[in-house]
Amino acid sequence: MDAARPRILLVGPAADGRGGISTVTRLTLDELADRAEIRLVVSFRDGSLLVRLATFARAIIPTVWAMAGGWADVLHVQLSFGGSVLRKGTFLLCARVFGVATVVHAHGSSFVQWYDRLPTVWQRLVRRVLRADRVLVLGAPQEAAYQQRLRLEPGRLVLLPNPVQVPTGPRVRRSSDPGRTVVVFLGRFGERKGAFDLIASVEALPEPAASRVRVVMAGDGAVDQVRQAVLDAGLDSVISVRTWLDPAERDALLAEGDVFALPSYEEGLPMALLESMAWGLAPVVTPVGAIADLIRDGENGLLVPPGDRAAMTAALQRLTEDSDLVRGLGEQAGRTARDFAADIWAGRLLAIWQELADLSRRPRRRRR
Repeated sequence: MDAARPRILLVGPAADGRGGISTVTRLTLDELADRAEIRLVVSFRDGSLLVRLATFARAIIPTVWAMAGGWADVLHVQLSFGGSVLRKGTFLLCARVFGVATVVHAHGSSFVQWYDRLPTVWQRLVRRVLRADRVLVLGAPQEAAYQQRLRLEPGRLVLLPNPVQVPTGPRVRRSSDPGRTVVVFLGRFGERKGAFDLIASVEALPEPAASRVRVVMAGDGAVDQVRQAVLDAGLDSVISVRTWLDPAERDALLAEGDVFALPSYEEGLPMALLESMAWGLAPVVTPVGAIADLIRDGENGLLVPPGDRAAMTAALQRLTEDSDLVRGLGEQAGRTARDFAADIWAGRLLAIWQELADLSRRPRRRRR
């Protein structure tokens, strides 16, 4: 083992799991496995309470053993909210005992709302367990929110937007429905990501826009409810509902798409948005979370207020009637996505790890 390479305990969901955090984990391993010694510690799997508890128990013992044995330089935890804070807080407390540097990578779209609902005494406890050498956030809105709530010391908060794997070579659209604007939705079905708002917005499209659009919705969560909503709206010939797609299936769908629609109420920085932009789709999204940092209305996408179904309908109608606008927004979105390329992102993360590893390798002392 090259002693100069940082030794990282990366704690979070499995790299082959569903959701944006798993995608970030997978890209981290792909990009940095040859530049750092990384041990992935799977602390969470979807399933019953027994499955989740067993996963956590299997994760904590080898992690503590690695820290106690002096192997780890940095503990890097992928944080959401709720139970994730309890799980990751346990790892962070152990790291402080053994003098291991710590990184909290904040992904949770609803962390701030969850934190603000806690009683004051529990907020104080959350601040204590989430103390870390660096806290990584996805966008400027999160910077202010986490700084205020966690009361971080200067220099500990770092802005690090999510990465994306940018397709190589020119994009060639493989349309399976010539003459129609293909709108793609990717994500967990439910109220938070606006799945039902999108269905209602498509239902409200007037002619001839209604006959010029096809929508593909893919994800997990409330799949049956979304399918029923499509049937109730009489849109089963317009909207197709698919379950979760693996990366190859996702890319095949994005190669067919023209527009990416995600009318969310809460977000961090959705990986599906970055992936669609990298494929050159025109985004129609809400300015929530770090999306407001990413999308400039009328330049590299269209912004609609959360919950405003009429505005989403108007945006979709506009795009079905103006192919040049779709093409221009998509091209600019693709250029924006290149700023988030995984290799550039990985270099920034590696620099953070290396800095903290150098700190961790100094004579051990009780960490603040």
